[in-house]
Amino acid sequence: MIILGFNILGHLNKEATSVENLGLPLWRIVIASGIVTSVMGFVNIAAVSATKPFFVDIGYSPRKDIYLLQRQDYRQTSPLQRCCFG
Repeated sequence: MIILGFNILGHLNKEATSVENLGLPLWRIVIASGIVTSVMGFVNIAAVSATKPFFVDIGYSPRKDIYLLQRQDYRQTSPLQRCCFG
C-alpha cells in the first residue's frame, strides 16, 4: 500500500494527471487518496508488527513441548537463544 500511495503521488506531475486535465477538485481527491493510501500502509505495518509473535515456532508439537520442558538446559536459556542459536 505504501508503494501504491507513493506511486499515485509520483504520477501527479505527468501530463495526463495534471491540474489542467483532471480539474482542481479531482486532482485534490487524487492527492488525498495517495496520502491516505501511504499512511494506511504504514499503519498496516505497525499493526502487523505489534500483533504478531516475535518468534514463531513452525514445528510445534505438544510432545516436543513436554520433552523440552523436562530438559534442564532448555529451561535455563532465553527464548532468543532457543529460537536462533540452537
